[in-house]
Amino acid sequence: MFCHNCGTELEEGSAFCPECGTPQFDEPAPDHVHGGLQDEPSSSRLLESKDTVSEGSSRRFLIVIILIVILGIALGAGGFLLYQKMSSPSPGKAETAAGKDASSSQNSDKSGKDETASTKEADTDDGKADEKSTEEETPAPKEVTYIHEYTVVQGMRTWSDAKTYCEAQGGHLATAVSQDEYNQILAKANENGCVVLWIGGQRLQDGSFGWVTGEEFAFSAWAAGEPNNDGGSENCLGLMKVNGNWSMYDMPNDISAYYSSSKVGFIMEKDIAQ
Repeated sequence: MFCHNCGTELEEGSAFCPECGTPQFDEPAPDHVHGGLQDEPSSSRLLESKDTVSEGSSRRFLIVIILIVILGIALGAGGFLLYQKMSSPSPGKAETAAGKDASSSQNSDKSGKDETASTKEADTDDGKADEKSTEEETPAPKEVTYIHEYTVVQGMRTWSDAKTYCEAQGGHLATAVSQDEYNQILAKANENGCVVLWIGGQRLQDGSFGWVTGEEFAFSAWAAGEPNNDGGSENCLGLMKVNGNWSMYDMPNDISAYYSSSKVGFIMEKDIAQ
């Protein structure tokens, strides 16, 4: 069965042509009748009809696809808008939440400042307490006093050798910077049978005498006529006992030619902390 108007092949009993919409109730008049029978459609018309049917089916399929795509887009857009509306907070709620956040932030800042202030006060108090505790616990420095310890070393030595020996022992040849020290030296000198003892005085470049410790040579107990620098080489200071009395004399560095070793020696001084 074919459409009267466009020639589209139709199903048997079709009322309208799906392509052109022409009603199909009336049978078309036959174009050619041979022997009382209608002529069969030619081969070219059949091919043309099949092409037309194929184009119509493709067009309908394309339209259906387009409609499905449009429907899908519409549904997606509607769902997205609905989701946005449901997820967005109302202005009132947003403002309330913002206010709560701001209030919480202010309270947090205030709390942090209070804690910082408390910490600073605590550190200050601790520092003061530590300082006070340190002051209370640290004892006042004890004043150190020294006493002079004198030792008589008997034996023949030059003044220079005696000086070197004392320094090697952590001391020095005895010095008498005051009458009191001189008396202590004499008390030690009388403990043995020596008559000549080196002490720590020597002639300086200007001809005066000075102590080996650098102390001021403010005290002296020279014998009468001393120092006389007899022979121009008496540059060392010693004590000599004459007629039972000790006095200061200038002497040469080496006196081995004048006295026996049992009668000479030197006095070493050390400062002992108390």
